[in-house]
Amino acid sequence: MTGQSRQRSNKNRSSLGAGRSSKNRNAIKKDIRSNSNKVKELKQEISDLKMKYQENNNMLLQSKVDKLEQENKKLSKQNKSLRAQIGDYESSNSDDYSSDDDESGDSDESDDSNRPVKRQKRKNSSDDEEKKAKVLLKTLLKTFPPELQLRDEETYRSETNDKICQKLIPRLQKEMKPYNPTYEQVDTWLQSIHKSKRNAYLKSNQFNLNDFGFGFLYQNYQKPEKPERPIRLVKRQTKSKGSKSNNFSDGEIDEGAKSLMKALLKTYPYEYTLSIEETFRSRVNIDICDRLIPKLQRDVRPAHDLSYGQVETWLQNFHRNKRNAYLRSNFMMIDNY
Repeated sequence: MTGQSRQRSNKNRSSLGAGRSSKNRNAIKKDIRSNSNKVKELKQEISDLKMKYQENNNMLLQSKVDKLEQENKKLSKQNKSLRAQIGDYESSNSDDYSSDDDESGDSDESDDSNRPVKRQKRKNSSDDEEKKAKVLLKTLLKTFPPELQLRDEETYRSETNDKICQKLIPRLQKEMKPYNPTYEQVDTWLQSIHKSKRNAYLKSNQFNLNDFGFGFLYQNYQKPEKPERPIRLVKRQTKSKGSKSNNFSDGEIDEGAKSLMKALLKTYPYEYTLSIEETFRSRVNIDICDRLIPKLQRDVRPAHDLSYGQVETWLQNFHRNKRNAYLRSNFMMIDNY
């Protein structure tokens, strides 16, 4: 092969290589353009998605705002109706507290007449605020759940009602915040309301204490001091075999006190009930007596100052009669104690 032919073949090869490289460059450029277009499209899709996401968020927030506005309107309507009810209660119960104003006596009226006009206005406004607070308290008590309702069958200072008051009074203070009542004020108002409800409860159960001359027992009930737990039970008196009953070591109890204690026993809750299946000196009944005897002493004290031993002896006789009746009804031998 001649030198010229070799040169020609080399030229042809170089021209073919150049053609191929230019084609490759063009293909790469096309790929770059298509990829850049795809990137633009993806960016556009991302921006569109962001817009939609923002719109959805705005719609969701707007729906929540609408719901809150509706709830706010409902609450506003409820507040208006409650204010109207309070106004009705104020007008209907305004006479309930007129007697409280009369109890201050003529001396207070004379004092008011000698006071300056500004002081009298201040006193009248405070009285009006107190009346409104009492009306609101009565209204709130009707809306509370049963676990915050005081027990009418028990005294105001009973252990059960004390526990309820520990929860009830702070909640009432919170609900009555515009009037800012103290703990002692709410406690006094609750005690007055409970006293009237308890009197109605006792009358409805036909325990009219006026028949025994002790109607003032609950009407003038004051907060008693909590008695100390007795160190031990009174020792059982020794008896001869033929004795029928224990003698009262601290004096006889009159019939009025006995009738009163019988009536009170019927109003006490189950945990204060002696078990007639057990003897009076059983462990179960001794534990019950530890709570029951001081409670009876406390509840009859405005009318009768009975000792621990007197109440215990009466309870033993009372329990013996009920237990003997129970044993006879079951054809069992009665107790001889």
